[in-house]
Amino acid sequence: MYNILIVDDEPVIVDGLYDLFLGLKDVDLQLHKAYSADEALDIVYKTHVDVAFTDIRMPGMDGMELHRRIAAQWPFCKVVFLTGYNDFDYIQSVFRQGGTDYILKTESFEVVEQSLRKAIREIAELMQKERMIERARERMKQAMPVLQREFLLGHLEERAGKVSSLAERFAERDLPLDADSKVLIVIGRVDAWDDRLSESDKHLLLYAIENISSEYLASVRVQIIQYERSKLIWLIQPVDGTCGDEDKNTVFVQGTLDAIQSSCKELLQLSISFIAAGEFVSWEEAPDKFHELRGGLVRGMGQASGIILIDGTGLEEEGMDDGPFRRLLAQSDLLEHHLENGSSESCYAVIRSVVSFCETKPPLPHLQQEAFFNIALRLLSYLNRSGLSSPFARRSGYDKLLDMEAHESWKGIGMFFESVVTFILENRIQERDRLTHRVVSTINRHIQAHFSEDLSLTRLSGIVHLNPSYLCRLYKQTTGIGLSDYINQYRIAQAKEMLKDPYLKIQDLAVGVGFDSSAYFGRVFKKATQMTPQEYRDSLPDLHS
Repeated sequence: MYNILIVDDEPVIVDGLYDLFLGLKDVDLQLHKAYSADEALDIVYKTHVDVAFTDIRMPGMDGMELHRRIAAQWPFCKVVFLTGYNDFDYIQSVFRQGGTDYILKTESFEVVEQSLRKAIREIAELMQKERMIERARERMKQAMPVLQREFLLGHLEERAGKVSSLAERFAERDLPLDADSKVLIVIGRVDAWDDRLSESDKHLLLYAIENISSEYLASVRVQIIQYERSKLIWLIQPVDGTCGDEDKNTVFVQGTLDAIQSSCKELLQLSISFIAAGEFVSWEEAPDKFHELRGGLVRGMGQASGIILIDGTGLEEEGMDDGPFRRLLAQSDLLEHHLENGSSESCYAVIRSVVSFCETKPPLPHLQQEAFFNIALRLLSYLNRSGLSSPFARRSGYDKLLDMEAHESWKGIGMFFESVVTFILENRIQERDRLTHRVVSTINRHIQAHFSEDLSLTRLSGIVHLNPSYLCRLYKQTTGIGLSDYINQYRIAQAKEMLKDPYLKIQDLAVGVGFDSSAYFGRVFKKATQMTPQEYRDSLPDLHS
């Protein structure tokens, strides 16, 4: 759909072009009329405009200034200038301004129509696939650091799913890492922040830590990831792509951490602690190693500062090798994402993977409790945020959501959690349907109460606070009829009633049911009834009795 704006201080010009464009059935147009530049700007600041037809010489603000204002608001809008003067200087000025076309008001309707179609073609060309892809590439480049971080962190936390070709994914994100080589993982932590620092100051200091460490690690390939506000992850590989003497490389990195720590203390006044892997691991093993290091970060450091730990140096305790369990719980982060997307099967898969693990490889009791509450609290949080807590509380079994002992087995826990997911998603569908029907009812009531007034898409979408294009799609999907078709049907129904009055002029009747011109009203009426308004009136039996 294209939004067309017609601007002229001569109503006959505006109304004539409006009627002409209304008759074009092969293009989807939303038409807007303005009888002054100020009136036009009111429309421009509220509604996207694709093509504007504007007079050049108007009282007050002229067409040139109006074009500048339109271009500032909608840079890709095509402007066609209208004038009654065949002035060469004006023509030159128009094209210097970037006008799409220039039309004399004495030109035929065919010329005006051609100008409109030309403008629409140019808009279509601007939106061609290759140009949009190029813009997307540019945005992708700007967003690349975020994409790199999200992918690598997702891989380490096993939120990225199964990666069929890691090398391809690295290349897509311009990552300086080798998918076929092993990687050494280091986690660093800022031990304490000065309370006077703002969030932006903290981010700046984290970047400074990255820069310092990159200088010290210039002889190896390294990618650094920020996470959890005060932590950094280093993924390190030899530049030649092979680990070679792994012990030598590991010793180099571990020795360099002390220098990085000292520089951060001296230059940034920050105390940094590190925990480093004792060996290189494959990318498949990286998630296990990452979760092992995260656990060591908590157990080995606690609240101490300025610590450097190497895994495998006496941190292990009986029953503390919970890497696979941590990886499994990390997948629970996706539960809320799947709920938002309405994907029941994906939600069930997350729940079943946790239940299966706890059934077949039961961890220690306190870890089983963590697994239970990890899911239960996510479901409770979603119930609260979506306004479903009260309806859920009224159903049987609500108390089981936060009571692990109320369930006889993990199988029962899984079935209960799945029933909560089903409840959430079914209620979301019902709420969506209620809101949709409320929107349609509101629109219909407004049309019926104001059928003789402005029922433009912009006006109607403002009433229900929806995007105009989305409102069109939603209305048709819900009712099976287009919004403009319903408006015309209702207006024609009212017109039929009004035609029973033999003294009411048809041109007045047309205005009374909301049509801008009697000619357009006649075309719409005949299309709906196969008769002109007068023929319909003549066919009414009561008028001849």
